[in-house]
Amino acid sequence: MTIAVDLDNTLADTNAEMRRLFPGAERLERFVAHWAPVTREWWAGAGLDVLERARPLPGAVAGVQTLARHDRLIYLTSRPVQAGEVSRRWLRAHGFPEAPIVFAASARKKAEYARLLGVEFAIDDDPAAAKAYRRAGIAVLLPRQPYNARDPLALRWEEIPGRVPAFRQQRALEVALER
Repeated sequence: MTIAVDLDNTLADTNAEMRRLFPGAERLERFVAHWAPVTREWWAGAGLDVLERARPLPGAVAGVQTLARHDRLIYLTSRPVQAGEVSRRWLRAHGFPEAPIVFAASARKKAEYARLLGVEFAIDDDPAAAKAYRRAGIAVLLPRQPYNARDPLALRWEEIPGRVPAFRQQRALEVALER
């Protein structure tokens, strides 16, 4: 099975770095990473340092390592393509498994690319991305964040790997029935 995993606020606690950089941003309920003074161009320049300094979310490294033992991974992110080397370095430095990184400009594009790449399961914190994945027929879990905590599929990283085997079995059954 192929699993797409987002980076920012799914694996990396990018919002914590943004709150440190922009005092007062902690009052924002939604994505600090999309806050007004921060543009896509900023992320491709000065923002690269934020991406590099972010710490992994609790349980993310172990969770992704567990998933990689059984499934093919793709890191699917809305980061700008200029963040490619920083992203690879960050993943390696924190012990995440090697996997391709695919860059998409939006939540909708993530779902489109995932479908084209044969992704069957996604892990992404963004409610808009989760909705786009669901519309594309791709199952999704969300690492719990304050802005997605009401979604019944928002879980702590420690819980996510335990939910995937049931989906894997369901998927195998569906494939067998299609034959």
